[in-house]
Amino acid sequence: MKLTGLIVFFFFFVGVTTAQDCKKFKTGKFVVRSTKGPTRVTKIKRTKNKQIERGEGVVSKNRVVWIDECTYTIVDIKTRDKRNIVGDETVICKIIEVGDDYYIVEATIEKFKYSANIRVEVDD
Repeated sequence: MKLTGLIVFFFFFVGVTTAQDCKKFKTGKFVVRSTKGPTRVTKIKRTKNKQIERGEGVVSKNRVVWIDECTYTIVDIKTRDKRNIVGDETVICKIIEVGDDYYIVEATIEKFKYSANIRVEVDD
């Protein structure tokens, strides 16, 4: 019985800590650096409910909708894409790991059954 209580307490405590840690990434300036192929950098500026992404010929204005403390969706408002690679699909983002100056998000586009883990760093 004590072990069950300890396990429940542990998962509750870890869940609360993770949710609190996600709050610091709801607004601010961030950067994503590609890890495969040529180095590409995308700069992100996020307010309470909007996000602008700039990088390599693409400027994307998006609406951000927070589903819970660590999950949000990105919905395209307007995109200028010289390379024609960015679409208007909704992206579901779940923060799965947090650090002092970064978080890792699992980004999913359900329409294409695509998912990737992306490191997002705080950009001072």
